[in-house]
Amino acid sequence: MSPGSSRANISVGSFEAFLQGLAFPLVMNSVNDLSENQIERINRLRIETRIEERNLMDKLAKIQESVAAPPLMGLAQQYGMEMLRDGEITEVDEEIEILRTAVENVVTDADRLRTRTADSVVGILNPLQSLKFLAAAAQLQLRIRMVGMQREAERRHQMDTSNGW
Repeated sequence: MSPGSSRANISVGSFEAFLQGLAFPLVMNSVNDLSENQIERINRLRIETRIEERNLMDKLAKIQESVAAPPLMGLAQQYGMEMLRDGEITEVDEEIEILRTAVENVVTDADRLRTRTADSVVGILNPLQSLKFLAAAAQLQLRIRMVGMQREAERRHQMDTSNGW
């Protein structure tokens, strides 16, 4: 796996975790002194973010659908029946490059949306509220990282014991 595809996997995961409702409950739960105006602005931002998120998910769905559509699927079926000639291999490489670029563009747009959303939330809050929100976000990120490290350690332990080590 290339570093770019690894980044894409991490970013898509981060995008989904952040935008599937985490940022907004986090601010609502970590900042207990929001004014009515701030709550209204955060709710508007939530709606705007959901619309943009749906647009990004639609783009991603179209990319996924294109993998199963001709000409890529036809080339994959043909590859299963016979060895590809140089021209067909080049065509497959070109199709894969187009898909890779499209996914990278969606990931970049998702990163921008996530950053813009966090910046907008912080812009709605006063400095002390922003500190509470960012501290809660950092704590959440640390907890998620710790859980990931624990799972990785458990997976390695299981692999080591299953190999007879």
